Amino acid sequence: MFLKQLKITNEDGLIRQIDFRLGMNFIVDETQGETADTGNNVGKTTLLRLIDFCLGGEPQKVYSTDKSTNDLVKRFLQETCVTVELHLQDSLLKPERQVCIRRGFGRGRNAVCEINGKAVVSKDLALHLQQAFWGIQITKPSFRQIISHSLRIDDDKLNSVMQTFPTSFARGEEYEALHLFMFGADTKKIKAKVELRRSIHDDETFRNRLEKEGELGSQKARLAMVDKDIERLEAQKNILSVNPDFEADLDRMAFVKSQLGRLGAELGSLQVRRDLILEATEEMKQQKAKANADQVRAIYEQAKAFNQKLHHTFEQLLTFHNEMLARRSRFIDDELPQLNSDIDAYKADIFRLRDEELELKKKLNLSVSYETFDKILTDLNLKYQEKGELEHSVSQLQDVADRISEKQARLDAINEGLYSKAHQALVQKQLDKFNAYFSTVSRRIYGVDALMAYDIHDKGGKKYYEFMPVDNDSFSTGKKQGEIMCFDLAYIPFADAEKIPCLHFILNDKKELLSNNQLELAAKYVEERHDTQFIVAMLSDKMPEPLREPKYIVQTLRLNDRLLRIEQSAWYIKNKG
Repeated sequence: MFLKQLKITNEDGLIRQIDFRLGMNFIVDETQGETADTGNNVGKTTLLRLIDFCLGGEPQKVYSTDKSTNDLVKRFLQETCVTVELHLQDSLLKPERQVCIRRGFGRGRNAVCEINGKAVVSKDLALHLQQAFWGIQITKPSFRQIISHSLRIDDDKLNSVMQTFPTSFARGEEYEALHLFMFGADTKKIKAKVELRRSIHDDETFRNRLEKEGELGSQKARLAMVDKDIERLEAQKNILSVNPDFEADLDRMAFVKSQLGRLGAELGSLQVRRDLILEATEEMKQQKAKANADQVRAIYEQAKAFNQKLHHTFEQLLTFHNEMLARRSRFIDDELPQLNSDIDAYKADIFRLRDEELELKKKLNLSVSYETFDKILTDLNLKYQEKGELEHSVSQLQDVADRISEKQARLDAINEGLYSKAHQALVQKQLDKFNAYFSTVSRRIYGVDALMAYDIHDKGGKKYYEFMPVDNDSFSTGKKQGEIMCFDLAYIPFADAEKIPCLHFILNDKKELLSNNQLELAAKYVEERHDTQFIVAMLSDKMPEPLREPKYIVQTLRLNDRLLRIEQSAWYIKNKG
């Protein structure tokens, strides 16, 4: 795919439109001489990052680096709902397929992510682009890994030919999968290898967490000791359990004791109730026999003082008082027979249970054997609990060890094929093909034959192919930059010849270290071909004079005309005020 056009818009309309061409495409910074402020602020790198963003990059990478965040750019992108629209074609001469990617920095409904007008989930964008570009769906290597060498914007990609991942992901196995794919020496087994290595790593992490309580061997040893303790305690229990009904008698003893406690409490309550009734009855009898005539008379005289027409005599009042006491006494006396009956029944049950308790104590060899047996049972329960926990731990450790062993065996079988002489010969054959292109490009630009080689890295039994350029001191002061440029330019025709999916454009930042002569030769090489776009962001005073022609320059940026034109926006004027 080739870049056709980049459009940047927001809620106010079009901010910038950039049209790309075959061959050289310079994004030029013309700030030098205008102010001490460097060109790093005009947006030439931001332009490259916006293209990367459309190709599945993270939005924060547009306005942030590892060292700092441009808060002004971040706010402008988000608050004005900036949308980036990237148009690509399979050919700029005779396009047959076109792909349009739209991504936005807005939030909620304004968070645009589309391919050819169809909304896609941001996290799945890379997979959709892979399908849209090449009609394939592979996960190892990922789409972002495949295109990583074409997007040389960050320092880690600018300083190494082959190491193009973020440092946190730079594992040998990951690079192996990518580079074997890139050179057409990949087999379907490489995906299985990567997945197995990751799965083994996960299992090893899980095993390490389990082994905080001890390794498999020590856990098994502890389990054996617990089994011996259980055997010893079971033997002690059996000695005490001469009576075959010992445990049943223990259970019965516990029940009898609980019943005695309950019945004793209920009997006490009934006896208290009966005593209260008897006391109340006696008191009322005494009140009836010895009625306090003076007290009743006082009440009578008091009532008469308020009512002179009182018809009842004092004697009648006294009789009424005694009759009320008699009725209450009869009511209370009626409850006594049932209480006495219940008390007798409870006493009988208690006597019976006490006799049973004595017999049980004799059978259980008195309380000493009971307490000893109870302790043995408690210890046994604890040991069986410990045994269960250890068996579970041992089972988990054994399972994970078996899984690791099985996966390692499968991995060894894959490695046997991957690192066989036959496969190494295939790798070398593909490298020879690539080196024909690599040396052609490097000879034309630098007058040297650049070559790629491989080695099989083996660390702790973990093997992987490692690819690297052969040392060559002929790339002048911009050695790494020169090697990287030649590699990237050589790779596109190689990939086309081998039918390996690739992008037909290269994004490069910070090419100021290249000499004017090499940059001119690279531009000439690219202009002669029809399969490559070379998009370079540079300071204008570092550009060779012959390349400052308008046909090579697709965008010029200045302090008064920065990429996003924030300072000219209504948003900036409003927020500044």
